[in-house]
Formats: sequence, structure tokens, C-alpha cells
Amino acid sequence: MSTRPANAMDLLWQRLGANRDGTSFAKVGAEIMATWREDAPVSMEHDERVAFGRRAVLDIVIGVCDRAPELDSDWFAISAQS
Repeated sequence: MSTRPANAMDLLWQRLGANRDGTSFAKVGAEIMATWREDAPVSMEHDERVAFGRRAVLDIVIGVCDRAPELDSDWFAISAQS
């Protein structure tokens, strides 16, 4: 794992864009907010859907970082909106 540069969020934002794989992204201050399209089964509990969505967003971030040599997915955390 390399040291996270000060502009890591800006670099990620440049690569992510506003929409990727049905998930919308918005840069808000120093954070990037994600709105995941909920296509999880209705029968799932709310907590399960949240975890499913977090994993989907994490997979997008990992995929973007894997294709960008200036990024490392270990620099970023994916949390549920509070």
C-alpha cells in the first residue's frame, strides 16, 4: 500500500465521473457521495440491501483504481450514508 496523496479524492473523482454502472456520484466538499440504484431483491432486509449497495460501490471504486496507475483502492473507504 502506498501513501495516499493529498489530491487522491480529486483523482478518483476525475476517473469516476457522475455516473458509472448505474450508480450516480457527486463530489461534495472533500467527499464523493454515491447513490446506488437499488436493484436488490425486495425480500432483503434493509441492512442487507445497504451492505449489498456498499459492496457494489466498492467494486466500482476497485475497478476504477485497477485501471488507473495513480490510484490505489486501499486509500478509500466506503460507508453508508448516515
